[in-house]
Amino acid sequence: MNRNGHETLEHTADMGVRGWGENIETAFKEAALAMIGLMAELDRLRIKRRIKLECSEPELEDLLVEFLNRLLSQIDLEELVCVDINVITIERLGGNYCLKATAGCIKREEVKERLLVEVKAATYYGARVVLLESGIWEAVCVVDI
Repeated sequence: MNRNGHETLEHTADMGVRGWGENIETAFKEAALAMIGLMAELDRLRIKRRIKLECSEPELEDLLVEFLNRLLSQIDLEELVCVDINVITIERLGGNYCLKATAGCIKREEVKERLLVEVKAATYYGARVVLLESGIWEAVCVVDI
């Protein structure tokens, strides 16, 4: 298995997304890339705008779901397609895990022909964030399509 990567997982009516990496930030980034890969063909798209994302939650699974939903909300409100994600930091502050990230985006109207499916929300079903025995972080959840 590669040290970093992502994949989608078949699920009854929805799709699972799984990201993994050498650190927790990479696992979250890869999970987000799996999700946005469901939404559009991303190859050779040039980023036109960066948006900032911040969220905090008491548990890592909650943080993963909140991060993915915050990304979905932001790109939906601003009619964007996300092309790339950079999870800058995930750190424990007080009783919460805090995430800071940026997303590289392009206007949805510029890439209509590349749109695939609409992801409505990330769900808590099957959500897990774990450090595997191999030293690789894994972030998994099901998204509603």
